[in-house]
Amino acid sequence: MRNNIGERNSDKIFRHMTMGMVVCLIALALMLVIQTVSYDLSRGSAVGYQKQQLVSIVDNYITVIDSTKRHIEESWTDMGIAYSEEDVYNEVLGLVREQLHNASYNYGGYIWINEIRDYSGGDNYAVRLVHPGMPETEGIWLSTNTLDAKGDTPYQVELDGVTSNPKGIIYSYYFKEPDSDNVSKKMTYSKLYKEYNWIVSMGVYYNALRGDSILNNSTVQRLMMLGYVLSIGGILSIIIMWLNLYQTRESIFKNEIDNLSTKVYNDPLTGASSRAYGDKYMRGLLRQYRDGATSPLIAIFDIDNFKHVNDVYGHNFGDYVLTHTVQILKEGLRKTDRIIRWGGDEFIIIYDECDKDTAGLTLDKTVRLVRHALFSEGDINAKVTISLGASFFHMEDENIEETIKRIDDALYVAKQKKNGWQFVD
Repeated sequence: MRNNIGERNSDKIFRHMTMGMVVCLIALALMLVIQTVSYDLSRGSAVGYQKQQLVSIVDNYITVIDSTKRHIEESWTDMGIAYSEEDVYNEVLGLVREQLHNASYNYGGYIWINEIRDYSGGDNYAVRLVHPGMPETEGIWLSTNTLDAKGDTPYQVELDGVTSNPKGIIYSYYFKEPDSDNVSKKMTYSKLYKEYNWIVSMGVYYNALRGDSILNNSTVQRLMMLGYVLSIGGILSIIIMWLNLYQTRESIFKNEIDNLSTKVYNDPLTGASSRAYGDKYMRGLLRQYRDGATSPLIAIFDIDNFKHVNDVYGHNFGDYVLTHTVQILKEGLRKTDRIIRWGGDEFIIIYDECDKDTAGLTLDKTVRLVRHALFSEGDINAKVTISLGASFFHMEDENIEETIKRIDDALYVAKQKKNGWQFVD
């Protein structure tokens, strides 16, 4: 006899799942009979169902956008990163753009986003932020005077609808099909995310939906009703399990957001911080410096003769050189120092609490760490050196681009001799 409470609970959940599965399988078999009797689904039902799907997907995605915004703000606050509303906006937009360009939906649907700049409409009333179907149009200005293939003004309809109805608007217009010159009627649902003045939309072409036939037949309706009753019975059984798993689902959702942020903030090849993180981090440091904090030592370096390494040993060994260099520096420098992959074989190091008196010793140590290391993979053994350019923030720096320009110029000087560093006061 089983006395363990956990095992009994597991058995109970399993029995509920089995009951739900049996009922749902019966319902599925019945619905397959209905599908055999009327092969083509009713067009009206297909359109109605798709409308519900559009509303559900867009509403849920707006929730994801808002959750992502709040998560970023909380994460940066916890990490002590200074940020502005513009910083958060740009971070959210970057994550959303990457996610939507990689997303896949039924019937070739996709989500796009326009940002309203002028609620009164007219030319340049909005800008297209994200459009997976036509990425080349991202950034263009839109006009409510634009006509579709039938002479209608869909942008005006959209603007009027989302501003007058907070629950969103479903409307139709004619639009060019992806990878084709055909213009077809498209069903679209749009809703306003007021926080950023974003119109979040999703649409599908009517010709992608099937069905137009016999669901008005009374026999078919009875069979469908029976199928729905059995399906509801299965759903009620499964709800018991859902209630137990609700907290797990919420935890998984939060972990997905955390994982997404981690991917954005870390370079997948080298393990260094990503440029997106470095850009945000350095802008925060510059703001702190202008408010009276001490400037860290900022250096940029690249691998000497890296093109030669790739040409002679191959790109796989070149990737190893980048990864091993970061590993060497992480182990040799302080835990508070930050290594950021800026692009290609260029990296930026932020040396925390390093003043002018110790800058030279710090830069010397960095160069020596790489110079004295052996880069060995398979049958290849090689020596690698780096060159650095370094400086501190200046009060007249308006932005980090000016700081990076200064250390980049110093790197250029250091590259003339290689295997060393150049400091600009």
